[in-house]
Amino acid sequence: RELLEGTPASKVPGLGTRGPQLEALGARTAADVRRLWLSAEAFGAAVGLQGEAAAAVYRRCAGDDPSPVRDAPPQSVSVTSWTTHTRAADLARRGQIARGSGHVMVGGGGWVFEPHGEKRKSNDTRARWILLALCLDLEERLAHDRLLHARTPTRLSVSLAGCGPDPEPGPTWRYTNGQVRSRSGPFPAQAFAEAPDRASLRP
Repeated sequence: RELLEGTPASKVPGLGTRGPQLEALGARTAADVRRLWLSAEAFGAAVGLQGEAAAAVYRRCAGDDPSPVRDAPPQSVSVTSWTTHTRAADLARRGQIARGSGHVMVGGGGWVFEPHGEKRKSNDTRARWILLALCLDLEERLAHDRLLHARTPTRLSVSLAGCGPDPEPGPTWRYTNGQVRSRSGPFPAQAFAEAPDRASLRP
């Protein structure tokens, strides 16, 4: 009942275009509809609805809606992480830049990932490890989404929040309130060219 008292009548399915008309009649909320009209027929005559349409809307204003509730898939899949202040230029660097050896080459483009140090800032490729982890996480989530909803992504967006006044997370969370830069483009179709779909995995 409290929900109906606070729900605008124009938000009830079937009454979306009748907001001004309902307000002029004194029916601002769904509960007002039930108070002002004692039957679906009387309500329908007042607002110009007939038959089952009037009856269905009148029932909804009492909280009775037999429409099935469907689980809608999410509109997007996202992953996020943070790192201490890191230069964006280091994310794109391909050569070895840290101290020592033992680096790892990933992919065919010459991307270098170097081991973490034991003290202080590990090395200047730490942010790349985080970026790689995000890519792997996103790949897993997209594969799961493909199996659940039988769809593939069409666009890829990347956002980078600039450094705030704090170098590390804290109570104020000011370390990421700097300028945000975003880029978006078509998702690489070849990423899922050979991925199995839900039908192919059925026993």
